[in-house]
Amino acid sequence: MALAMSSFSLPRPDLFIAAMGRSGSTMLANLFTTPPERWVLVEPRLADASTGRDVLDQARSFGWDLTDGHWCLAPGEDALQRIHRVFAARLRGLKKWGVKEVRSELFGPTINILRPRQTLVLVRDLRDVAISLHAKIIRDDNPNYDEDWLRGYLTKTPKAIVDLARDVEQLDHMTVRYEDLVRDLGVRVKIAQWAEWPLDGAPDRNLATVFGRGREVALHAGAVTEKALARHQRPDISDGARAIAAWAHDVGRQYQQRFGYA
Repeated sequence: MALAMSSFSLPRPDLFIAAMGRSGSTMLANLFTTPPERWVLVEPRLADASTGRDVLDQARSFGWDLTDGHWCLAPGEDALQRIHRVFAARLRGLKKWGVKEVRSELFGPTINILRPRQTLVLVRDLRDVAISLHAKIIRDDNPNYDEDWLRGYLTKTPKAIVDLARDVEQLDHMTVRYEDLVRDLGVRVKIAQWAEWPLDGAPDRNLATVFGRGREVALHAGAVTEKALARHQRPDISDGARAIAAWAHDVGRQYQQRFGYA
């Protein structure tokens, strides 16, 4: 559903984070999130009003007193009006707020409609993105997310990220590599200074309770770590994972070269 800029009365977000899935964007959004004053919403899909109930769960975790009834459509109300009713006034009361999205079809609309003050493009070696997504579809066994979906996502989204990194050059923007983000405290300090926003939130916020990602909570133990780096170089990955990583590296050559992973 395409929405006009005039349809929105939400306050202007301070930050938009655009990334591929499994690039560390949820961790980064969590680092920015410190209740009750600062919040980066994880994949709220505000730009097409397809916001899901998981955002209500995020809001409760943030400390907002919301019930299931708040999310029920009032008589004559549409999805966009519900977003405004539930979120607009509350977001205006925050010191900082932002959104992060991993769906390429929402990158442009989020910028065009919400007009974030700053945009951060987060990237990661496509080989490691591919391996992480491959493992996820095997674990989840969801028929809607199979290898055909994975190959489509790994074909379309890297191109969108490259285009976005070019398109935001005239805006207040920053491009950050996941590898540098987790390795270097200085990079995190630089991001915080650029955004005028401390990165002192809990990296694993809501991962287990809202997003079902308890494996990552156990792996990183509530810290920013290097444990997920260079997965494609590990000798113990499966043949299937190795194959999809090599394929992604080849198909996403423009992305890999643009962000230093060639």
